[in-house]
Amino acid sequence: MSWKARTSPSMRLKPPNRDSLSESGCARRTSARNCTSPNAADSAALANYRAWVRWGFLAVLGFAVALFGIFHFVRRSAPKVTISYAGGPKIETPA
Repeated sequence: MSWKARTSPSMRLKPPNRDSLSESGCARRTSARNCTSPNAADSAALANYRAWVRWGFLAVLGFAVALFGIFHFVRRSAPKVTISYAGGPKIETPA
């Protein structure tokens, strides 16, 4: 097939239909050229990468929660100044 400029709509190539993709086992892929399954080594590497990403996400999330808890604890346990208004509310603020 020689490639040349498309000059009319009739010259367009048709995209593969869903039936031809499902016959090759690629019904959920976006392209018929991207239908190879990973081999055993690639599967193991992808599983390892997936585990590292999950543990990394959990570590960042845990760090954020711990940081929030520490700031909350420090703020709650800090000395407070109490202001009371005559006939009004009593307010406590951090020193």
